[in-house]
Amino acid sequence: MEKIGQASLLLYVFDVAQTSAHEVTQDLQKLENKNLQLVVIANKMDLNPYAKAEEYVSPYLRHDQFIPVSAKNDMNVEYLKDYLYDLLAGSKLNSESVIVTNTRHIDALQKTDAALEKVLTGFEQQITSDFIAMDMRQAIYHLGEITGEISTDDLLEHIFRNFCIGK
Repeated sequence: MEKIGQASLLLYVFDVAQTSAHEVTQDLQKLENKNLQLVVIANKMDLNPYAKAEEYVSPYLRHDQFIPVSAKNDMNVEYLKDYLYDLLAGSKLNSESVIVTNTRHIDALQKTDAALEKVLTGFEQQITSDFIAMDMRQAIYHLGEITGEISTDDLLEHIFRNFCIGK
């Protein structure tokens, strides 16, 4: 519940054939958070095609937050994808709410940022590609501390083979 309270977006997925509107309302009441963007996804509509959004609308759920789908029959799945894309790409979520809790990750991200700033400066000052590649390797190395191992040589070879950089 603590993590839900920190979230910007909550996808509440339920089985419409097994969960009553009253149960959904009770759950949403527990999750009430004024800063939380909520999307309620009623799955298995193929098993209960008579369920209506109006039954689920409450003080905790608006009509436009309710999306009926059938994952099995691919009903409204594309709509759901588009809805979520619009929600995220449309900047309806607060991008400032990203939280990095691991101090090692924060340090790695700061070092990555510094290395990428050197890359940009190198491009602006038309520094040779060898020096830019060195800064790129540093950025990739620091990201690799978070995400796992990345083959920097393969990535840099691809970049310098396919793009005209520093020539």
